[in-house]
Amino acid sequence: MDDTVIMTLGHSVAPRSRPRGLQVYVGVLLALALAAIAVAVVHRSPFDSTVAAATLLMVLAARCPMTTWRFGRQFLMVLALDAGFVLCASLLPAANALLCLAVAATVAELLDQRAVNVRALFNVAQFVVSWALGLAVVHASGTSGAAQIFVAAATSLVCSAIQGPVVLAAMTLDDRQPVHVWPVVARATRVTPGEALSAAVGVPLTLACLADPRMLWWAAATTAALMAALISRHRWIAAARTLDGGLAEVAALGQCSTQDEARLRVVDVLRRTTVVEDVEFRAVPPSAGEVGFPVARPDGVPQWLVARRGRDQPPHMPGYAEQVGPLLSVAAHEIEALLLQQALTDRSRHDGLTGVANRELFADTAERLAAAAASGGPGFTVVYLDLDGFKPVNDRLGHAAGDEVLRHVGRRLSAAARPHDLVARVGGDEFVVLLPGTDSATAAEELSERLHATLVTHPVKVQGALVPIRASVGYGVLPLHGRTVAEVMHHADRSMYRRKAGGRRRRDRRTR
Repeated sequence: MDDTVIMTLGHSVAPRSRPRGLQVYVGVLLALALAAIAVAVVHRSPFDSTVAAATLLMVLAARCPMTTWRFGRQFLMVLALDAGFVLCASLLPAANALLCLAVAATVAELLDQRAVNVRALFNVAQFVVSWALGLAVVHASGTSGAAQIFVAAATSLVCSAIQGPVVLAAMTLDDRQPVHVWPVVARATRVTPGEALSAAVGVPLTLACLADPRMLWWAAATTAALMAALISRHRWIAAARTLDGGLAEVAALGQCSTQDEARLRVVDVLRRTTVVEDVEFRAVPPSAGEVGFPVARPDGVPQWLVARRGRDQPPHMPGYAEQVGPLLSVAAHEIEALLLQQALTDRSRHDGLTGVANRELFADTAERLAAAAASGGPGFTVVYLDLDGFKPVNDRLGHAAGDEVLRHVGRRLSAAARPHDLVARVGGDEFVVLLPGTDSATAAEELSERLHATLVTHPVKVQGALVPIRASVGYGVLPLHGRTVAEVMHHADRSMYRRKAGGRRRRDRRTR
């Protein structure tokens, strides 16, 4: 019988409210377990040293890993419970045997979980229910002596086999998926070599204890020594195998689209391999009880990837730093590569002089918004700005001064734009501002005038000279002025040149 759910249920997803189906499932199992224990209490025989020795042996056996096997995406340790079942079923009355097994399961869970939670209740309930069924089968067989021992060994393997589907059904409900009985049974019904070995060891051990009850205490001492030796070895085997799968997932973080998506993927991997509370990016190094690695950002801002531990590790799991360290180190390296790639991509889609978006990014964004609008989404406005009198600035003060004016224009437009607007430089002295969701002429007129007013309010001081900024502004609205980006841009361009021509005529009249 295995302890698989200890490392499975609740570690594959972030903490959240338990699904209703899982609550009902655990509730039914718990009710059955309590009913079985109540019946056992009513029919129990007086307790003696044999019960105490068997209970101690079961507690030790519950923490004694025999082997590891893969369950889903995790490598789990199979624990030596079958031998204990054979002993209890053969040496004790059925009611006493069930109480002994229930006490052992409860103590083992409290040692492992350090708290009473859904996982602990589920583990104890599913063990008690399966053992109660197994003891009923042994009692119904009507055998005794050696025959009863062999029946108990075979029954323990059957109980181990049915626990797999019980655990998988809980995992499926925890993921809010429907449970299909036969696929679950076919996938999870199994008997591992470790369970078979444990049941086989239980047969001669029980025969020896029948001959001399003191052998139970010697068996408990031997199990304790074996547990100390095997826990260290098997936790590293399980850690190595689990790390192998975790490293493969972490090494693929470069496929994430954002840094936060990469962080969430790291959280998911770590919660399936160890007890971690959260993973975060921050500017300060890890403190005591945390594990962290620096992440070199392209902009030079200091950043650390830090994992905060949750509760204490169960004794049969690898140490926190030993388990988290390798995964977090690889994750930090992969996130560095992701940030560098994003920075290079971002740089290629932004204007190198002003820092605003370039024509390529503007066109891609506008086409995406146009496609969304064609599917029933909101429209948008394109505000087109062309600087007036910019060439004389270059001729009189030089191109360095002209570049400084363009940088000021980019900063002013970015400051005046809304957070979700896109400012882009599409020509030498031509800028556009993309206003998503603005699809009425009134709003477009108001926003374009505000952008223009912000741009031309104050002159720019360049090389000791005050350079006034003048611009002509036009706009186009999708879908009012066209159904495609090209049509909207054409309307905005014509609108801008009409205003530019009107401005020239006004200046000409003033000079005459």
